[in-house]
Amino acid sequence: MPAVRSEDHILDLLDECFARAHPSLVLGRGDDCAELAAQGCVLALSTDIFLEDEHFRRGYFLPEEIGHKALAVNLSDLAASGAAPLGFSLGLICPPGLDAAWLSSVFQGMAALAGRYNLALSGGDISAGSKLGFCITIWGRPQNAGKGAALLRRGAAPGRELFVVGPDYSPEGASSCVPGLARLGLRLLEARGREAEGEFPQACAALLRPWPQIEAGQALAALASPQAPRLSLMDISDGLARDLPRLLRGRDGAPLGADLDIPCGLLHPEMLAWANNDTNLALELILSGGDDYLLLGSAEPDLLPCLRAALAALPEPARLDRIGRVTASPGLTLRGTPLEQALPLTAFDHFTHSASLRPGGEAWAREELVRACSRAGHSGFFPGRSGNASLRLGACCLVTAGGVAKASLSGEDLSILRIEDGSVLRAGPRPSSELGLHLEIYRHCPSAGAVLHTHPKALLALSLRYPGAGPGPRIALPLFEAELGPTRMAFIPRLAPGGKELALAAGRAARQAKLLWLEGHGLCVWAPTLDEALALTEEAERLAEIALLL
Repeated sequence: MPAVRSEDHILDLLDECFARAHPSLVLGRGDDCAELAAQGCVLALSTDIFLEDEHFRRGYFLPEEIGHKALAVNLSDLAASGAAPLGFSLGLICPPGLDAAWLSSVFQGMAALAGRYNLALSGGDISAGSKLGFCITIWGRPQNAGKGAALLRRGAAPGRELFVVGPDYSPEGASSCVPGLARLGLRLLEARGREAEGEFPQACAALLRPWPQIEAGQALAALASPQAPRLSLMDISDGLARDLPRLLRGRDGAPLGADLDIPCGLLHPEMLAWANNDTNLALELILSGGDDYLLLGSAEPDLLPCLRAALAALPEPARLDRIGRVTASPGLTLRGTPLEQALPLTAFDHFTHSASLRPGGEAWAREELVRACSRAGHSGFFPGRSGNASLRLGACCLVTAGGVAKASLSGEDLSILRIEDGSVLRAGPRPSSELGLHLEIYRHCPSAGAVLHTHPKALLALSLRYPGAGPGPRIALPLFEAELGPTRMAFIPRLAPGGKELALAAGRAARQAKLLWLEGHGLCVWAPTLDEALALTEEAERLAEIALLL
């Protein structure tokens, strides 16, 4: 089929996939406005944007999967409100030269999912643009229309149980999903493309074909009482650690907390296989997650058996896993330990992590790394030609060259390597001899977006003055910031620079702390962004300076 010729051509393709007449429409597509046939006067409404190179890649998404997921993310919002979906409108950004047969396949994938729930397509808008994009507005009928909202995010209370709900089987090739499995799928597909499906089919399916929990949401809503709310619910799109605080709000909006206790059942076999049975690494995936589109809720303890029974009775059963309990004190803990101490991680955020899917991401990354190295160099953290830095770029990383002054670094003094195996994708000058250290940290810490290995003089002085002592004894200061130091730092005894032993030790230590004190060798810091890594470096050096002054 030739390329898309015009807006009318796209409308013809839509007409081939979606009927114009529908019971939910008084007036369908073709006029300036559609007219909806709503039962009663209450509708649930949600809008989501789905953009190429921000939320999906044409490089490894099949066209049918793009259409499926563009609609699925909206259906997930209706699932969280317990609403029965009725219809949607479609805003489409279409790049020039797009193959018409390929676009028709996108619509077919969308129509297949719409057909499952008998959804009407009411109309929308079409515009030209440099990248493919969708903006979908979906509506549905709430379970308790006109009787007050039964399912809301807010409404948690101390002592209530926290749970997640997901499919207990694999419908039409979708994943039997748990939180974090889609994040693993993203990592694998970015690194290996569709070849990753052979070894990790469920993780790849979790990202490519998420299955909205419409039936489960309706089953839970049927047990909710608008007059005496005992249940709150939302969908998980940005990962447990980021979405949980949004759920942990009382009826008055006051923030609450949670003590998490992740069950073994959520440690998916593919997660454990990827993590070499490292449960902490699998837990980090579960909590940081992103693109899960499962349900997250809180309920009175005596309500859980009823919820489980309702989900088990569905034609396509869903599973409910308890993951913790709501607490009166704000903040998240993992079996009583503050989450930031128990498991360093950063939750998914489209903007924080978009470098991995941003068009022109390499140019952006080069500018960021040069800027951060210049700042750190002029602050004295990279004396002479010492130190090294890197920035994650999807399944790869950008690494500084060896023997180059970081304060005067240029974009040409960088190499791009694949994180998984260290192979060079785009060579610059010889990469830093400490390359292995960076790669091991990225492999062990999915949330690591940047690594700085610096030689701060005060930290080095303390390390040489008190050999063999960890950060606690060296930074024993009567300051609030100093109390945080030992909990954020891991101590690595003197090991040969550039060696495999040091790299492996750094990777293991990075799972517990973002700041790695390398005895006689400076400081290595990882963080989601270069700016955060530099801020942590400055904070640690300041504490060391105060200790020396005392």
